[in-house]
Amino acid sequence: MSSRTLVLILALVLPTSICAQIPPRKTVASAAGVARIVVATPNFEAGVERSAALEVAQGFRDRVVSSLGSKYQMVSREVLNKVLTSSGYEADVPLSDAAVRALATQMQAALVFSGTLKQEADGRLTASATFAPPASDSPRRVSLTQDPGQNATAFGAALAEQLVADLR
Repeated sequence: MSSRTLVLILALVLPTSICAQIPPRKTVASAAGVARIVVATPNFEAGVERSAALEVAQGFRDRVVSSLGSKYQMVSREVLNKVLTSSGYEADVPLSDAAVRALATQMQAALVFSGTLKQEADGRLTASATFAPPASDSPRRVSLTQDPGQNATAFGAALAEQLVADLR
């Protein structure tokens, strides 16, 4: 078992306060002076299709990149999946909040997005999400319900707008 696998396994079972103490192992290259952002696949409750969760995450990533420009560097889905698969996880796997924070710390990210999606009785998605530094005890939180007829990617973008407004 590799050390990265062990770190992620421990992150799944240990409380957040202990996960925050796990030292970074492998870093992902970042442009000098540019803060890195990690957007994890949101967890999803029964009834929500995995593809919808992936679309929400991608819509979030795209909106953050277009809104914040060169001020931040988005860790791409491809890079995040390489880290996950090299640690023994499936690509795009939703992780617990503690595991996402430990992963973001390992990747030396300044900010991390995590959340949960559920499907309402009318079929629309509702997201409960946080966006903050990995070790923050007071993340920015938002809950948002998908507009009627809004696709999952546009919903992810709307969620990003709610969370990143103060970063501009």
